[in-house]
Amino acid sequence: MLGGHPDECPDIYAFFSPVTHVNTHCPPTLLIHGEDDTMAPVKATRVLCKRLAEEKVQTVMHILPQTDHAFDLILPKISPSAHNAFYDVERFLALMAGKQKAKEEQQKPGSV
Repeated sequence: MLGGHPDECPDIYAFFSPVTHVNTHCPPTLLIHGEDDTMAPVKATRVLCKRLAEEKVQTVMHILPQTDHAFDLILPKISPSAHNAFYDVERFLALMAGKQKAKEEQQKPGSV
């Protein structure tokens, strides 16, 4: 899909890698990955998380044990992994909303 193996065209692979584009202006990031994913190795998510942390980007990573690729697409109503991921998303969004609200409160005139 990218024109060859990563050894054959490393510049193209680097361009399409999210790790290449990490910088201090990245938004807070939630990473959820199945530990047993054979399509996208969990190592890649760990590398991305480390890179985001190096740039001091607020990041939450959850590696779901005994979970493969596309776990949220297969029977999501009964899949424990899918429920876990949905819960993680809700908690992450609530955390971000709470931080935004606190920031706005601090910026109001007359606040200490």
